[in-house]
Amino acid sequence: MEYRFLPCVYMKNTENPSAHVRGDVSYLTEMEKYIFSCLEDIQQNYLKIGFLLKQISDSGAYAFCSFERDDGSFSPCKDVTEYALLRFGLSKTVTFNSIKIVEKFTSETSEENISLYSWLSNFGYSALTELLPLAKNDESGGDPDEIFPAWVKREIQPDMSVKEIRQAKARHRKVIVKSAADKSDAKDDPDEKEEKVVDKKETGSFHILRNDGERKLLFQQYRLWDVFCKNEYLGLTYYRVYLGDGIYAVAIEWMTDEPYYVKENGGFRYRLHLLEKGKPFSLDVCSVSTFLKIMHEKDLNCDSEVWDRIKSSK
Repeated sequence: MEYRFLPCVYMKNTENPSAHVRGDVSYLTEMEKYIFSCLEDIQQNYLKIGFLLKQISDSGAYAFCSFERDDGSFSPCKDVTEYALLRFGLSKTVTFNSIKIVEKFTSETSEENISLYSWLSNFGYSALTELLPLAKNDESGGDPDEIFPAWVKREIQPDMSVKEIRQAKARHRKVIVKSAADKSDAKDDPDEKEEKVVDKKETGSFHILRNDGERKLLFQQYRLWDVFCKNEYLGLTYYRVYLGDGIYAVAIEWMTDEPYYVKENGGFRYRLHLLEKGKPFSLDVCSVSTFLKIMHEKDLNCDSEVWDRIKSSK
């Protein structure tokens, strides 16, 4: 977890805050004092940081923080990930994961009384982020012993490296996929088919896209993918999402003053590209319909962490 301080923001206490905003700017500045103190040792305090950012997210107080645009105007932060990036230099992935760890893996009461469930207490931040996609969505009523499928506690231990955890996840995904392939010639059973889908959701790192509506939403919300490269000199941002089978979708975004894009997409344009592992990257543009065809043919799905961001932003 790394961060860098980006001070070019403006704090304003509006007289008519949005309906979802609870509290005022003094609440936000008070929370920031605690966060800044925690940033002095971010590795030790990531749970506290996640807890405080969750409070800011739940209250909507991030809307009091604005950032300066190229034309000199100020725009309020649209969510807590944008706020944390601009105010503290925390990447959107770190903010998202820190909050999710608090929500799924802790018994949260206050900033001072927050701790991981006993079985998870010896895992570090990086290992916990690897475990997030394996946690059941309903969290089984908060029972720490029922958060994960049974195989997780058998095969993943606190002394394992991130690489070893990923290998365990990959082994289990292969077992699930092979099992499904062995039964492909069997007579369709609706109950059995639903059970296989649930297994794959719980043991893999993918959200199973149910229809083309969800697939199109994935590409419409490309800004919630992982940012893996920025070229500030050219003003380009590269977003990437893993679809499975060694295939990534890449979105390249840049700013424009063309009226249509200013109105429809906040002044940004983007192009979609296909990246396959082991093959040279091509600048040929792929349309959404092309990606839908590829996803159908290869049975590709969406990285579950990315889908969680999309779902939570709706």
